[in-house]
Amino acid sequence: MRLSVFKLRYRPDGGLTGWLFLTPLIVVLAVLALIPVLYALGLSFFDYNVLRPQQNKFSGLANFNAMLQDERFRTALFNSFRYVVVCVPLSVVLGVLAALLLDHELPGMRIFRALAITPMMVMPLVVGLNFRMLFDYQDGLINWLLSRVLWFERVHWLDSPDGAFGATVIMELWCTIPFVMMLTLAGLKNLPVEVFDAAKVDGAGKFQMFFRLTLPLLMPVLTVVILLRTLTTFKLFDQIYSLTEGGPGSATETISYYAYVLGFKRFDMGYAALISYVLVFIIAVVCLVLLKILQAERKQA
Repeated sequence: MRLSVFKLRYRPDGGLTGWLFLTPLIVVLAVLALIPVLYALGLSFFDYNVLRPQQNKFSGLANFNAMLQDERFRTALFNSFRYVVVCVPLSVVLGVLAALLLDHELPGMRIFRALAITPMMVMPLVVGLNFRMLFDYQDGLINWLLSRVLWFERVHWLDSPDGAFGATVIMELWCTIPFVMMLTLAGLKNLPVEVFDAAKVDGAGKFQMFFRLTLPLLMPVLTVVILLRTLTTFKLFDQIYSLTEGGPGSATETISYYAYVLGFKRFDMGYAALISYVLVFIIAVVCLVLLKILQAERKQA
């Protein structure tokens, strides 16, 4: 039987058939995504408090004006950018280094790779609770090692602004380095071997091959990694909720956590919806700018 009998013919003007197949997906997306998003957008123009439904009313741009005068929002915005600036470069650099170390076919390396991605399989809330015990001032393992083994003074990890920020960064890196390592390792496995063999014949050293071959060839993968890490770091919530609860004070509070406080502790749903939309807008702008920069660098390379 000829193979052409089984070929499917694609027609761009296929009529209603294609739309009929897409209808279930469109309905699901509308119910689960589009309708809540539009509802939250409308809610941001209301003074809407769950505890006083009889007083809910349209407030126009009142929530926006309140946001511009909100010192706590500015602190949360600064903290979100600070986490991105610190966590994203560190996780990418350390993840790439870990991938380079694991990119060797040694005995037992497959088992070690499987163990290395274990942090990705643990829920962030569970990770945060465990790190909360590790960073405890009196009974935490980290302070015990600092004081008893390394002979340093105990650190107020969760009781001081700098200590809480450092503890959150450490936990975030522990959770995200395996993700960067896994994607980078997959990219390393797909690099053309012939290019590196030719470079070795020409006498190129390991550092020359890394910076002139490996890194440029990995840029498509690293571009995706950086964008994903930027997106997830801006939305940082679980680690903050389980480790510091935004404290001490609001020293580690991010926009996501502040929106949670507004919506589910103060029950100010209108203001929380506006804060959430501001976060979405910031993430979109930052990712677009970052994508343009990375694409320009790839063209120059």
